Amino acid sequence: MEHREGHREPMRVDVDLYLGTHNLGTFQTRNVSRHGIFVETGDTRGRTNAVVRLAFGQNQDLRIKGTVIHQAKDGIGVMALDTDDDLRHLLRNRFGTQGTSAKPGPMTQTIPGKASAA
Repeated sequence: MEHREGHREPMRVDVDLYLGTHNLGTFQTRNVSRHGIFVETGDTRGRTNAVVRLAFGQNQDLRIKGTVIHQAKDGIGVMALDTDDDLRHLLRNRFGTQGTSAKPGPMTQTIPGKASAA
């Protein structure tokens, strides 16, 4: 089933990824669409249909709850659950067109209970 909706806009923003209360690490977004975000997680594998939280900003004061709808070797696609706002506009207005990341690439983390694909 195809979940992608509309144009995806390249955008690098640092994001903390949570599964339940467990912080899986700080990663980077690759692109953002109206209701979805691709997060470069390296070898991390979010379980499809898992509910995750994405926390943005230095104080993590922008939080988005979502469902993992796509897995790739380099990250996960997350569909927002708790907002009708256009995520592209929300992040662009908050962080500008350049995003917040100064890092060259994703960090590598492993979700507990999930084998790493090394």
